[in-house]
Amino acid sequence: MGVLKSFPVRDILPSLMSQIVELLASDGADQRESAARTVGELCKKFGERILRDIMPILNISAQSPNPRVREGVCLALSEVMWVTLLVPF
Repeated sequence: MGVLKSFPVRDILPSLMSQIVELLASDGADQRESAARTVGELCKKFGERILRDIMPILNISAQSPNPRVREGVCLALSEVMWVTLLVPF
C-alpha cells in the first residue's frame, strides 16, 4: 500500500455529515440533491452499520430552526428510504 492508509468511514463520519448537512441546506438545488444522494449511497454501501450512526445526526439536524436544513434532512431521509427499498439490509 502507498502512503494513504485505509480507515473506517465511521472515523470521519461526524465531519462528513456536518459538511453534508451544510450542503443539504444550500441555496443550490444541485448541491442539495448531491448531498442527499451521498447519504443514500453511504447507506447503500455500508448498510445498517452506517445507518445507525447517520440517523441521530439527521434527527438532530431535523430540529434545526433553519427551514432549509429541515427540508434538506427530509430530502436525505427520502434517499435513505429509497435505498432501503432497493437494498435489503
